[in-house]
Amino acid sequence: MQISLVLMLSGKAERFGENKLLTELWGRPVYRYALRQAAESGADHVTLVTGFEEIALYCKDHYPTASVVMNRHPERGISESLKIGLRHEMKMTGDGRGPEGCCFLVGDQPLLQPSSLRALLESFRRNPDRIFLLSDGEHEGNPAVFPASFFPLLLALEGDHGGRQLIGRFPERTDKVMTRDSLELYDIDTKEDLMRICDHPFKHMKS
Repeated sequence: MQISLVLMLSGKAERFGENKLLTELWGRPVYRYALRQAAESGADHVTLVTGFEEIALYCKDHYPTASVVMNRHPERGISESLKIGLRHEMKMTGDGRGPEGCCFLVGDQPLLQPSSLRALLESFRRNPDRIFLLSDGEHEGNPAVFPASFFPLLLALEGDHGGRQLIGRFPERTDKVMTRDSLELYDIDTKEDLMRICDHPFKHMKS
């Protein structure tokens, strides 16, 4: 079974006021934590979708086994990055059918641990006809992995809601995998969000 991972690093970050992915956190840009998460997730192949040349060049230099695809229309919302990445992964198999499952990961959850991603993908390997997403008991959403039967619906998405639209439509096909720490799914939308986690004991979160 092949599971792909699409890492989406194209957001305009209008609420943040500048490119939050390039903002420094704990001595490195925020996006680099997502690259580490993707590289250590256990996915069979990773595609990075970005609209930023700096991020694309860094990935090509430091993660040469990953594919890098540019998103020229980030204004179309997260669904655009999702579809660009999924189409690329479907082409990678040669027959156009794509992998058995695809995980979608955003770039602004720096406390997310690769071990949680691995647990998510392993749960899917055991039940490859279901959607799996991470949950901390209160919050859930990204990242999530979808079986191939959902690819046509994913490719029909529009706007800035991504796969969450499908999760809401198919709760009976969805299972949750719990994280070890309640802050793993904390995402950075504003500069206040960034400040809240600056003093988090990140060294204790490393897998």
